[in-house]
Amino acid sequence: MGLILTYHDIDASAPVAARADILIDAPASAVWAVLSDIQSWPAWFRNVEWISAHIPPVPGTAFEMRASGQTVRARLQVVDATHQLGWTGTALFVSTGHLVTLEDRGKATHVHATASYRGAWPLALSKQAKRHAKALLIEGLADLKAASEGKKPTMHRAA
Repeated sequence: MGLILTYHDIDASAPVAARADILIDAPASAVWAVLSDIQSWPAWFRNVEWISAHIPPVPGTAFEMRASGQTVRARLQVVDATHQLGWTGTALFVSTGHLVTLEDRGKATHVHATASYRGAWPLALSKQAKRHAKALLIEGLADLKAASEGKKPTMHRAA
């Protein structure tokens, strides 16, 4: 995994990059508690089927997950408590970068998510890959919102 994320950064030169935002009616500490509990992602994040073992939220921690039907080998890159979580990953012939940034607004949190995809699929089917990436970010943020606000998450992929 050659891609290294830094604050507010994804692989801007990748053929596919997506961004999405949401306002969550919960303080940043509550959103962070859900987001940083990586092994609980399958309980609320509809695209994650499983996560390998206990994942301490520390930069450099490697983990595997099954997401969107693919086994992804990932590594945490950015862990800034109550502010940012970023990871890179590879699945088949695609490398990805994801960064979630939390902006504390008192009783609410503005969440900004970015993702980049590089590899054969994003190059060959760029338009489809861009739509897919944007949809995944929107779904993931909706799921994070539901979990952070104590609501039952939607556990099926949108058609």
